[in-house]
Amino acid sequence: MTPQVLTTYCQTQIPRGKKEKIRALFITHGHLDHIGGIPYVIDRIGYPTIYSRQFGAIMVQKRQEEFPHLQKLDIKIIEGNERITCGSLKVKTFPISHTIPDSMGLVIETPYGDIVFIEDVRVDNINGVPTEEEVAQYKQFASKEHLLLTMDSTSIEKPGFSLSENVVIANLAKYIKEVSGRLIISTFASQVERILAIINAAEECNKKVVVEGRSMKTNLEIIKHLKLSELKNIIFFGGNGKLPSRQSGHAYDRCTG
Repeated sequence: MTPQVLTTYCQTQIPRGKKEKIRALFITHGHLDHIGGIPYVIDRIGYPTIYSRQFGAIMVQKRQEEFPHLQKLDIKIIEGNERITCGSLKVKTFPISHTIPDSMGLVIETPYGDIVFIEDVRVDNINGVPTEEEVAQYKQFASKEHLLLTMDSTSIEKPGFSLSENVVIANLAKYIKEVSGRLIISTFASQVERILAIINAAEECNKKVVVEGRSMKTNLEIIKHLKLSELKNIIFFGGNGKLPSRQSGHAYDRCTG
């Protein structure tokens, strides 16, 4: 029988005298299950400096707008390849591949040895063979000794590889090209890589993408702000833009998050 965690409980009460020792908060990427709790704990841990790459930093700031009673956050945007001193510890950051831009891993240098933390592990592959990008990502650890490696991943108990994102994107592009009517696509708003692929595939076919969902709209605003896409073929559902009828010959891809 596979072990399961049926209940989780996050202890956010900091023992007396310990809060002052929290020097920094590192954001590995902008997925909501990794940043959504910040407004609930940031005051309890003393508003430490938050280190994040650009996309994650903007996501954190957007989330914070929903909590106007909290203090302004001290966010430092980094490139993802720095060595940062936090008290007596040093933290080295390094970029990793993920379904959202600007993801990174951490190497925490301690007097006892280095601790490597890699979040949401996704080994992108082609037919079970890791891509060159993945190999290069982990190659940096080949000739070094580390005290501990911590990783998290969904469905970790299942053997083998998950389906490559390249395969998913190729299949989506095929349907977007071939379907003559409107096509409804549902995806997580945080699947930024996939959303961009849908937008690009639709644009190549001269098709529009109608968007619904608050988080989806927010993330598209960030995508445009960071110039990851010009979003020329985007129509926000419920806006003033008129949707051509089904008989017009245009297909629509409606992404819901």
